[in-house]
Amino acid sequence: MSDNLNPKAGLGRMVTSIANGLHNNGHEIGFVISSGETKHNSIKVNFRFRKLNFYNNIIDLFRIRKFVREYDVIICYDVKPAGILAWLATLGLSSSIIVHSIGTYSLFEKNKVLKNKIIEKVFSESDRIFIINDFVKRKIEESKENFCFGDNASIVPVGVDSSLFHIKNKLANDESLGQYIVTVGALKPRKGQLDSIKAFETIKDIYPDLKYVLVGSVEECPDYYGEIRKFIEVCSLEKRIIFLQNISDKELITIYRNALFFIMTSTSTEYAIEGFGMVYIEAALCGITAIGSSDTGAEAAIINGETGLLVEEGDINQIARAMDVLLRDEDLRNKLSYNAGENALTYDWKYVVDLYESELANLII
Repeated sequence: MSDNLNPKAGLGRMVTSIANGLHNNGHEIGFVISSGETKHNSIKVNFRFRKLNFYNNIIDLFRIRKFVREYDVIICYDVKPAGILAWLATLGLSSSIIVHSIGTYSLFEKNKVLKNKIIEKVFSESDRIFIINDFVKRKIEESKENFCFGDNASIVPVGVDSSLFHIKNKLANDESLGQYIVTVGALKPRKGQLDSIKAFETIKDIYPDLKYVLVGSVEECPDYYGEIRKFIEVCSLEKRIIFLQNISDKELITIYRNALFFIMTSTSTEYAIEGFGMVYIEAALCGITAIGSSDTGAEAAIINGETGLLVEEGDINQIARAMDVLLRDEDLRNKLSYNAGENALTYDWKYVVDLYESELANLII
């Protein structure tokens, strides 16, 4: 069960990669989704509700119940709403539930007593809880007083397709871009693009030929995009900041390979966290090091000082200094890039699927 299967989004790429791996191992796969297309058996239901309203969702619950009873295990990506819907729809059934907690949509919510009781119930009654990294585990536990995961929880990370993202056959720089740094991800506050643009502005005169390429949708948070555009105009950065959308994987790989380094300085709030580290790993496999924020999902992907640099989230001066260090010191940049590539090889989807298989073996009798 997943909100979407969009291959351009981290969640969609993760879900389809795991599902395809399990299918190739002989498992029959079905999807309960709110959007997207798949060759596998599937149904679409509304995941986009803002409050738990059992009456409005009762029809979908019965549709889910009828669909999932044909399967031994239901894998839910995050608790809200996939885990909650699966738990409600399977009451009284023998189906096993795995919740894979990825980030924001597994957090408890402030002053939401009923919803938090249900979230805790889902966590406690699920057969297995997978969490993508220790950072997300810590943030979930911190979001509710006196909550700790039990023995049914374990770390199962995200992965990448190392056969797709690799450094071999490095392509020539696109002359229209010249030298550049890159961020990949939909423009939204928790991904921190505005912070990194502000940091870029402070060093732009030191590196007058440097550009900053941002790859990702600008439509999810139009107010945030508007704020970014306003800053760019005020600082006269129109010719230095480049936005790219809806590019192919081949184009993305080329963008990664030819960048000087990757940067995504995510931010966390009590309501939202950036749990994924997938783009850092993709960049590393393509031969470039990265700058990320401490106390975010970047911690799982970047070993500070060995494979990349971690900075305090929201600290524009520290972000700018990290940029300057990597731009000035080519030897350091190359060393970190090499180490990042070696480390990234351990994050292949095959490894993640193998972790799934070991747990499924205990659940499917």
